[in-house]
Amino acid sequence: MCLDSRGRAVGDAPQDIRKSLRGINTLNRFIDEEYAPHELLNHKTGEMSRKRLEKCFREFYGRPLVDRKWHADILAWRAKRVEEGRTLSTVNRDVATLGAVFSHAVRTGALPENPLKQLRQFKIDSEEKVRYLPQLCREG
Repeated sequence: MCLDSRGRAVGDAPQDIRKSLRGINTLNRFIDEEYAPHELLNHKTGEMSRKRLEKCFREFYGRPLVDRKWHADILAWRAKRVEEGRTLSTVNRDVATLGAVFSHAVRTGALPENPLKQLRQFKIDSEEKVRYLPQLCREG
């Protein structure tokens, strides 16, 4: 029998997984007890994701997973990050990491639906920027 990071037999029935998630009702508890162990076990970038979540979303760590204000609060958070000078790509990547947490919560039955499902990413200008070498480099 193969066990996952929480000691559950791989292939446990969804209702058994839901039972094991009872009491995990805040974002930080879900990340620490369910999402991070899953990521570390199954993805090369698991540690990077965990660090990104802690760095970017620490202010939301005490929030309940089931909260109607997630969408609006993340919209405001994104706007604040852009005002602080973060690139749109970075903000999109940060939000996608949090969205992955919510998607995992839906898969495990901790949430009925992903609150960020309708959140659209910022559009990134994909045109190549033309860069010129300084005049000094051409004269060499």
